[in-house]
Amino acid sequence: MVRRGYATFRYIPTQAAVAAFGSRLEPIAAQAIRAIARAGKGFDIAHLQFKRGRDLVAVRSRVGPSGELELEIDIGNPQLPAVVFTEEELRAADRHSHRRERRTTGQAAGTVFSLTR
Repeated sequence: MVRRGYATFRYIPTQAAVAAFGSRLEPIAAQAIRAIARAGKGFDIAHLQFKRGRDLVAVRSRVGPSGELELEIDIGNPQLPAVVFTEEELRAADRHSHRRERRTTGQAAGTVFSLTR
């Protein structure tokens, strides 16, 4: 027998997301939960983009101090590749970028993401 449960979560849209998505925000937030689950990287997501119909959505998620899942919803960027990375991966990439900066001689060094599934 299959049973369904319901969980509450908080979503915080940016002003741009409110203007662009309007009344579609609630179903977009529900779809974001599914996209996060399909990514298989847990709930601590630094960046995830997905399409829902004509909307390109960017999401950041975390588990708040109360244990409640929190989503930040914004408009996606079509120029970014379709990658998902966690806060941990972002911190690790940031640590590595500082090492590169010390080795370079006057060249600008930025964070480079090389993620695998």
